[in-house]
Amino acid sequence: MAEVKRGPGRPKKGRPPREDFYAGKVMGDLTIIQAVRTPPRAPGGQRYLLRCVCGTRITKPRFYLVRKPNPLTHCGCKTVKADDPYTKRSWYMMHVRCYSPKHIAYKDYGGRGIEVCWDWHKDNPQGWENFKRDMGSRPQGMSLDRIDPDGHYEKLHRVTGELQCRWATPTEQNNNQRRHKKAAPEEEEVADVHE
Repeated sequence: MAEVKRGPGRPKKGRPPREDFYAGKVMGDLTIIQAVRTPPRAPGGQRYLLRCVCGTRITKPRFYLVRKPNPLTHCGCKTVKADDPYTKRSWYMMHVRCYSPKHIAYKDYGGRGIEVCWDWHKDNPQGWENFKRDMGSRPQGMSLDRIDPDGHYEKLHRVTGELQCRWATPTEQNNNQRRHKKAAPEEEEVADVHE
């Protein structure tokens, strides 16, 4: 059987050629200091000690330095951090429940006429900042609660002027549902008993 020979213009199949990693090589904002001891068959391949331009030293496997489409180019110092993501999620979901008829809970919020006050509204350019100023950051394990289940999302109740929204635990949320709020007992008619 005749052997098929590759012509000079045909590339070899298989892995692309390995990129050289050596001390002093610069990759974005990272500089390789040295290869570090790596366990055999470690995920990601050989590990390297790297120094970022900010001065931070990190150890990362080779995979993160060559991955496509986004190889590691800094230690994380240039990553834009979200502005209080858990609080912002609560603020966002407050609007979804009140104004998105496709949301599963719309019938219990916007469908009943519950609204977000203008100070906190998403259409107000300062809505997010006002909400964060009034409510503060969301504590871990808590969620946004309306003290009056029939009231709107606002800092102070429109009628009573008392605090309307708070951060509450799941137990507090559960005890503050409409089904748990009992109507004020009506005065029983006292029958005059004459003997």
